[in-house]
Order: sequence, then structure tokens, then C-alpha cells
Amino acid sequence: MPLRLFAGGKSEVVHDFVKAVRDKGILAGVSAHNPDCIKQIADEDWDVDFFMTCFYFLTRKIAGKAVDIPTLEISHPFFKDDPKIMVKVIQQVKQPCLVYKILGAGRQCSSQEMVRSAFQFAFENIKPVDGIIVGMCPWYFDQIGANAQYAKDLGMHKS
Repeated sequence: MPLRLFAGGKSEVVHDFVKAVRDKGILAGVSAHNPDCIKQIADEDWDVDFFMTCFYFLTRKIAGKAVDIPTLEISHPFFKDDPKIMVKVIQQVKQPCLVYKILGAGRQCSSQEMVRSAFQFAFENIKPVDGIIVGMCPWYFDQIGANAQYAKDLGMHKS
């Protein structure tokens, strides 16, 4: 629902909800696929504790954005340069960001070199206070162990 509110020019409804959450003494965050939503919230200095930021702008069609950008896979709206756009926003906001879909919903998982590269890109481009959220399907090998090792090797020694 918040996506449709932002796309429909009704971000104040989301802002009012965030205020109500904060008034209850609860941490308030906003999640978005669209980097423009995060930029708007930061520019308007909303009182939010954190953001959840998707590396891929999957809601592009609803937001009415053009889609003439190279894709990772033609049949899905995962555009290869989306992570570069979102990390610029992540680096500009003061709040911690929890970054998700760093593996492009499995599209960056053809090899462990690709997975490691995706982790490396994420950790090299987020703030030290930020974190990543990684979905896994550990049926065929120890993805949990491999991903934990990538996080340890690539993200734990950032300062």
C-alpha cells in the first residue's frame, strides 16, 4: 500500500503513519524499492529510525518510471544498474539502512564467485552502520555458512 500512496502523491499518509508509530515509542522505518521515496523522506527530514532499501527498483511500473535500462534477465524487472542508484541514496541518508535483494532474487547466484561479488559490492557501498538481508534456499549446499563467511570476510572489518 505505501508504494501506491507515494506513486499517487499521497506520501503524507505514510508520513502520518510513521509519526503515529514514533508517538507510541516504537522504532519506525520505511521500506522502499524506489530510491526516490527514500530521497524524498530524507529531504523532508522525516523522523525515521531506519530504512529498508531494495537493491532493485521492482516497483518501477507502478511508479511510472521508464524501463529502457539493460536487464539481468529480460523476463523480469531486475535492472543491472539499480544497485548503483540505490547505494548513492544509502550513502546520503544519515539513518541506518537494511539492504535487501543484494543477490537479485537469485539472479546473482549462478556461481559462488557471483555471490561473493554481490556481497562485496554491497559491503563496499553501504555505510558501516548499515546491514544486509539475504534470502536463502539452503537445500543443495550450506548457503548459510557460505553467506556468513562472505559477511565475515567482506563486511565485518569495515570501520
